[in-house]
Amino acid sequence: MSTLFTPAERSMLANMPEDDIVELAADLSVTVPAVIRREELMEQIIAELARHARVHGLPLSKWDQEDLEALSPDELAGLADLVGVPATVPELLKAGKRAYKGFAKRKVTSSIPIMVPSLLGALARYVTALHK
Repeated sequence: MSTLFTPAERSMLANMPEDDIVELAADLSVTVPAVIRREELMEQIIAELARHARVHGLPLSKWDQEDLEALSPDELAGLADLVGVPATVPELLKAGKRAYKGFAKRKVTSSIPIMVPSLLGALARYVTALHK
């Protein structure tokens, strides 16, 4: 069993509509197998989300502030490194706002901005593990 997701996140994944997972996978160019194993697919999605965020930023809003503040200093630093900003919540939020504007400017309909808040903790753990 993966250590990427907490028990609460596993529960959220179990209740997430499969169509939402498939749509996010498609937005990130992750191949969806015929038989979906949610946790395995979401691990692939998290890896691609990290790559996507490195290029396009991580869309965050003021509503994500509490979630960011709940991260460990290492996890916060991992996310900040991912998007190239200092490891502070205000800097991540400022960069996240720019990323949101990028989606709007490109007129892209994407599930990424909608799903990022749900996956923030797992993404932070993933990028933190990469730096160790």
